[in-house]
Amino acid sequence: MIKVKLLLFLAIFTSLISSCTQSKVSNPPLSDTTLDVKLSNKNNEEYNYKFNYDIISANDIMNYQQINFPKEIEGNRVSLTGLLNQDLFLVLLYTEVNIPIIHELGIYDLPKKTYKKLHTFKTDELFKICDFNNEYIVLQKTTNDWVDKNLYLISLNDSSIELLHSYSKEHSLSSANKNSILIKENKVYFDDINTKENDVNIDLYCYDFITKEKQVIKEDMQNPIKLKDNVLAIGKNTNGEFDTIKSLESNFELKIENELIEFNSNNNSLYSIINKCTNKKGRFTVLALMNMIENKEIFETAMKIDQVSTSSHFVAWRNMDINNPYLYSVKDNKIIKFDIAPGYNSFFIKNNYGILLNTIYDKPEDYYQNMKYYFFQYK
Repeated sequence: MIKVKLLLFLAIFTSLISSCTQSKVSNPPLSDTTLDVKLSNKNNEEYNYKFNYDIISANDIMNYQQINFPKEIEGNRVSLTGLLNQDLFLVLLYTEVNIPIIHELGIYDLPKKTYKKLHTFKTDELFKICDFNNEYIVLQKTTNDWVDKNLYLISLNDSSIELLHSYSKEHSLSSANKNSILIKENKVYFDDINTKENDVNIDLYCYDFITKEKQVIKEDMQNPIKLKDNVLAIGKNTNGEFDTIKSLESNFELKIENELIEFNSNNNSLYSIINKCTNKKGRFTVLALMNMIENKEIFETAMKIDQVSTSSHFVAWRNMDINNPYLYSVKDNKIIKFDIAPGYNSFFIKNNYGILLNTIYDKPEDYYQNMKYYFFQYK
């Protein structure tokens, strides 16, 4: 259970393929050998997973094939960072000497093989892509290592950029810096810390794209997320602890019973990565992927995983140790295994289709250059 004043989230911003990206990034995450151990359970499929659902081959239920993205655009290297639809992808253009330096954010049309620039980053800017839909991208930017940061809205139509909010320093320098941001219809939901009479509070804001109005809509709530048509956020219990997910529009409440690391939602449920336990003898942590509404564990693992994402058909995650690619099928209640060589895997998913990103490397600079992309879709 969460016992802290502000909800702590683990987030990794070191990868160009992350949904939260910064213009100067360090080398890709390397495997921590203290976590690279098998669980003691004898029913492990292989490597570090203990699945609680049957495993089915992706060949049996999906069509998938490798697709080719350009290695370079306009003399810059290319990294896929988001999926708009089956044809259009958000990409980052970067150069690399010792570390990758990102220069541009744009849209790549795969069938037409054309590129549209959306935004150019300054060399001293760090940024995080926080949420997007088919019309807008919401991102945070800073020029002083997140001491001061602003929230911006970029139009996918005309590439215009609009300042939405300037954060308090308390938000930027606390764990709330990693909190979620949500676009829903023509509004964006986010939180910020307010200091009143020496009391520190975190409040939920809403910005309306149409009216250009911004207001605090809930006090003592943070981390907005959508479930069906409702906006949810984490609020306080009677003891002042942030341990309950509450709806802004209904009486829905869900108590957080585990040590939550991150969570996401689709139309029907909430899915989270939790810290299940720590093996003190083996010096490794066991994580689990949970269906929070049903309180069911999908799997546990001693690997490092993050970036849980959801769609109407899938739940996906990124594994930061070498492993086979897996997805959880919401539709079939099964684990989908791709017959692809083990590697570092991540996904972009939408509805009944998605992109699998698979790479293996010896040198950090080869992490992105060796990336392979696979498009998949339910039959």
